[in-house]
Amino acid sequence: MSKFGRLRKGRDFRRVRAVRNVSYFKPMIVYQSPGVEGESRLGVVAGSRLGGAVVRNRAKRRIRSAWRLEIGASAEPRDMVIVARSPATKVPHAALRSAIQRAIRRSPDARK
Repeated sequence: MSKFGRLRKGRDFRRVRAVRNVSYFKPMIVYQSPGVEGESRLGVVAGSRLGGAVVRNRAKRRIRSAWRLEIGASAEPRDMVIVARSPATKVPHAALRSAIQRAIRRSPDARK
């Protein structure tokens, strides 16, 4: 993933989470907001409760990979912050893709 397709600054993460458009799935929690740039961007968070650095990085890589495959279905640019949960390293890749696909189907400015 190019560096332009990622959320990197803390203020971007805070902005996306402030919209409060959140979807809960077993392997992850997905926050999203309308994109402020011309492309969709992703930020992945994996806390230390998930495990050591190897486990956290593996979860983030798997989520980014699934996101790359599914973001093409999105008609409008959006910014997403995904918080990895412990099943993110154990579930099949198809389950990660399915969760991201369900989150993408929601409008980025719709709230629960």
